Amino acid sequence: MPILQTVLNNHIADYGQGIFANGINRNQLYHESVLVNSNHKILKEYLIKILMWGDFDRVVGRFHGTTSQAVINGINDFESYSRIFFEILENQDLSINKKFNQFKRGRLRISNVGFAYFTKILHFYSVGNNHDQKMLILDKWLIYAWASLIIERQIQEQYLILGKILRVKDNILYVRQINGALYEKFNDTMREIADDLGLEIHRFEELIFGWDRRVENPNFNNPRFEILNVLQNNIDLIV
Repeated sequence: MPILQTVLNNHIADYGQGIFANGINRNQLYHESVLVNSNHKILKEYLIKILMWGDFDRVVGRFHGTTSQAVINGINDFESYSRIFFEILENQDLSINKKFNQFKRGRLRISNVGFAYFTKILHFYSVGNNHDQKMLILDKWLIYAWASLIIERQIQEQYLILGKILRVKDNILYVRQINGALYEKFNDTMREIADDLGLEIHRFEELIFGWDRRVENPNFNNPRFEILNVLQNNIDLIV
């Protein structure tokens, strides 16, 4: 079944991610994004909660001997960081590219927090506050999803991007490091596809992300299986 048909079927059947990790769900974080915008003093707790939602302590922290609380509490001069955070994220004239790069290597960089996690911050804050410039989470599975959609929809002008976001070694796919320009292109592409499907961009991202392939869900089809199938059958395009 085509990937986008699976996405639409799951949307119609009312698939929702629900509680993701540590008893936190998406809607809770969207709501807290509004609260933190009006009360900057809770920024530290807000950032910790986003990392916890993404299961940072288990997925990343155990390899670096740290935790969500430790990396956020480890930010030097948090008062200045907070001022810069809102200055940058509330600047609707600043490009997605530049906002990404502020977290990657600029004034908003957080030690041991890579793009799979700081794009969660960009996502929840921009969507929760209903910015015109809504940004998406970008992690391994969403990179796979992006690449598979480039192939399935035959977006030939993006074929060269495949080798910039993925690499192949011994017939195994690996994710490359992402820069701000690629992140902006990802958002643009996903927005165009979501518009074609008549979905809000953040709803489309939730649907195409899927879930752990080891977990059976009899009511929905997991798009991850189709995503990997497309990539494995077209691995020669990833150069």
